Amino acid sequence: MKRLFLGFLVIAAITSCRKHGDPVINPGPIAVKASTDTLTSIYQIIYNESAQKVITSVSGDTLKMLYNEDVSVMLPVRGLDQSYAIHLFQDFTKSSLDGVSYITYDQYNDTNLNWVDDNLNNVKLKTISDTTVNKQLLAKIHVQRPFYFSKLYTSSAAATAAQKVLLAKTAETIGFSAYVYFVDVNYPTYTSSAKVVYVKAASN
Repeated sequence: MKRLFLGFLVIAAITSCRKHGDPVINPGPIAVKASTDTLTSIYQIIYNESAQKVITSVSGDTLKMLYNEDVSVMLPVRGLDQSYAIHLFQDFTKSSLDGVSYITYDQYNDTNLNWVDDNLNNVKLKTISDTTVNKQLLAKIHVQRPFYFSKLYTSSAAATAAQKVLLAKTAETIGFSAYVYFVDVNYPTYTSSAKVVYVKAASN
């Protein structure tokens, strides 16, 4: 009886491990609560983000919007040590940047249209340091990189009018989602959002 019960426990444990190890393809930005599962909890991501600044300017009939991404993702040091990559995504759907064309520069300084590398291994504009939150030692990955948005209008006056509308907006946000990849597994995705602040570029 004891052996049979032990056999069931072993089978259950193996089945559970197989389910946990199945790779997840392109997980969406799903908010996940903290788990007591060790493999999940060491990959729990905490955000530390300030208001996201967008510097606006008008050049001819083009409205330019320089978004300076400034966000930190934090996770237990063990989680960072036992990871192949951390992926970070942006969600502009709740801001005026949604649907606007932009360019970014990758680690090779190549220009990319409407694309940014989500693998933080490939992001040069970042720092990694240790920090303590609630007496827990965390690895803090601070990402700062520019997105160059631009939108063409029918005239300079129209572009300037659109800029004024942007400067008056105070309720927009940019969303973030991130997850850890390790040994063929994409671990749970954690989400957050930050307020957008539109400012006018300083005059020369």
